[in-house]
Amino acid sequence: MYKIKLSILLSSLFLLMFSCATPGSINEKKHYYTYGVDYISGGEYAFILRNILSQRLLTNDMLSEESSYRLRVSLGVSEQYLSTAINKITTRVIQVATVNLEMFDINRKCAVMKTNYKEGQTYKTVASEASLSSTSANNDIFMINIGNISELIIDDLMTLRNRECLVTKKYYRSNRKNFDRK
Repeated sequence: MYKIKLSILLSSLFLLMFSCATPGSINEKKHYYTYGVDYISGGEYAFILRNILSQRLLTNDMLSEESSYRLRVSLGVSEQYLSTAINKITTRVIQVATVNLEMFDINRKCAVMKTNYKEGQTYKTVASEASLSSTSANNDIFMINIGNISELIIDDLMTLRNRECLVTKKYYRSNRKNFDRK
């Protein structure tokens, strides 16, 4: 009986030590750079975009509010009617989400990345005020577009190598005017 208890105790200690020493149990950072989400404009949909983007950054271990790299995002959503059926009951609509992303380095006080993303989906709506499926389709298409754009943003942030400050024409022109006055 004593030998059985001893063997169970030793095997459980061995399993405990082995499970604590596996490489999967060590919390390693996947990426060197982390990002914080500063400002998202875009009306009622901006809150949804901020949550999805923060969730994707957190999932990839890239979210840190103390990071010097800050993301500023502006969102625009537009709808365009493409065609109407002969009987004017259904209409084909395209919904396009446009996201402008700017990444700033607050330590160097400059923009590091500026990128535009555009994603669109088409769907059919019923030309009736009582139809809730059109509103539901509109919201679902928006969520698909934002999900696709947030994946593209994460992919770009993971593969971004050049972290140098961008020189824009607007900045150059403003400095040039100051030099001309002297």
